[in-house]
Amino acid sequence: MRPKLALAPTWLTLAVLTAPASAQVLLRTWPNVVYPQTTVGMSVDACGDVDHDDVDDVILGVTSAGGGGTVYVVSSRTGALLHQLTNTSVGYFGAKVVGLGEVDGDGRMDFGIVASGLAALLPSEVRVISGGTGLDLMDLLSAPDGSDLAAVGDVN
Repeated sequence: MRPKLALAPTWLTLAVLTAPASAQVLLRTWPNVVYPQTTVGMSVDACGDVDHDDVDDVILGVTSAGGGGTVYVVSSRTGALLHQLTNTSVGYFGAKVVGLGEVDGDGRMDFGIVASGLAALLPSEVRVISGGTGLDLMDLLSAPDGSDLAAVGDVN
């Protein structure tokens, strides 16, 4: 019987990719954001200044095989983990993450999470999350055929 290999954790790394390979620069590595080896997809977006340090922060959605996933909001200045949300009862949670700007009037930038449905097994979900508290401002479940979310700005 072959022994199981222990897989090292994978860390989030953000690099400048627009420059030629010889001029690419590593911007930041977040060793406190470790995601599982069973990751089947990722989504990344800027989510505005969540922690009020005058630097826009980053939101990362990591989906898991079989559905579910985890969403991380990390400080771009310090690398600190600001919010971590996990959901295993919906489709691919974090398949899309979106910075939404200021939604609830508390002065902090808010963000959205989309869970894509998983066949007929798990529903789709759209959540709008307060950047200040990390709590739901809105949570909508829908059929497994999928959902989407986009920032539209001030419409009125």
